[in-house]
Order: sequence, then structure tokens, then C-alpha cells
Amino acid sequence: MASALSWIQVIFLGGIAGALGQAARTIVGIKKVNDQAVAAHADPQDLIVASRLFISLTIGFVAGALAALAMDVNVDAIAMAQILGLAGAGYAGADFIEGFINKTPLAGSPPAKSNTPAPDAEASAKSPEAKASAAQTPQDDHQG
Repeated sequence: MASALSWIQVIFLGGIAGALGQAARTIVGIKKVNDQAVAAHADPQDLIVASRLFISLTIGFVAGALAALAMDVNVDAIAMAQILGLAGAGYAGADFIEGFINKTPLAGSPPAKSNTPAPDAEASAKSPEAKASAAQTPQDDHQG
């Protein structure tokens, strides 16, 4: 059985590697924001939100830590491939978690609006004549 110190080391190592993977993703994002700012003749600092950077790196840390726990990492004999795998988990895991967070409404907030009309809305938009003719569509006779 592993000691508490071993668990903390695994979580911290995985978290740091995951945050580094997320940092690589963040650098690419900052480059894109900079390019957009230059094209719009704006200051890139006005478009970069520090709190989002912190949250993004924290998500990378969590994704890397969870991956380290799942991989059953031995901190005394860890291979470079495992560290790169943890960094990759931070890179990809943060993307997955942020996508999930953006699609899941917060408690108490209204659901996201969709451009697709609800099935009932489409039916109620039809005129009474269109509804009546749709209800009286002929059925196919399958005579052999």
C-alpha cells in the first residue's frame, strides 16, 4: 500500500505535467489572440483575460493529476514517455473539460438558446388548414 506522501507526489507530478501541457495549448491560443488583435488594430492585452488563463492552467493541472492516478505512476521510476503522456493528458483533457463546462449550463442559469425550433413550435406555426391536411395524409396500400 502506498503512503500518503507517495499519493501526494503522484498527484503533484501529474498536475504539474498536465499544467505544462495546458501551457503549451495556451501559448498557441495567445498567438492566435495576438494575430487577431493586430488584424483589428487592438491591443492584445485588452483581449487576454488573466482569470481564464489561471482557470485553464488549473484545469490542465486537474486533468494531469487524474491521468497520473489512472496510469498508476511510480514517482521513483517514472519514464519520460509517462511524463509526456501526462502533459498530453493536460493538453487534451483541458480541452475536453472546458468544452463540457461551456456546454453545461450553471445551476440557476437559463438554458442556452438554440437556433433550431422546437418540434411543437414548428407544428404550432402551421395554419389550421395545413394541420388538417397533414392529419389526413393517405396511407400506402400494399397490395400484392
